[in-house]
Amino acid sequence: MKKTLKFCFVGVVWSALFLGGMNLLFMLLWNFNLFHWSDWKIIALFWNSGGVIRSASDFAFLLLLVLCFTIWIWGWKKALKINVLAILMKPLEYYRKYELKKYGESSRIVLKNIGFSAKTGSDDEIIKTELKKIAKEIDDSKEVPKIREVVNERISDIKK
Repeated sequence: MKKTLKFCFVGVVWSALFLGGMNLLFMLLWNFNLFHWSDWKIIALFWNSGGVIRSASDFAFLLLLVLCFTIWIWGWKKALKINVLAILMKPLEYYRKYELKKYGESSRIVLKNIGFSAKTGSDDEIIKTELKKIAKEIDDSKEVPKIREVVNERISDIKK
């Protein structure tokens, strides 16, 4: 299923590109539109009325018309070898590179516009306040054994 889907997708895309390119080439060089029936009628009329191919331009035109089918099949075969998923992901990859360039290419994550911190002041003041909090916690932890002793004494007094 996957191979069939790829075969059909590549075939449609390649055929559209190839036919558009060949039509453009024929229009520029010989003013011949591959998709107009009237241009094909002119060639049929020329050939049926005994037309002779004389110039190099006429030979090139005929050779290119004959080789169109061969080039189309060869190009389709080459196009099947292309990684279609990588081509389809190119726009996303370009966008990702654009975003990286926009925000800077650093190895760290930078979060912007998330808010502001409530801490104000210099680094020394912040460190001093943190040290005061830690010192208070240490003092509180020293008082815990004293409180336990008082509680134990009261319990022992009640039991007596």
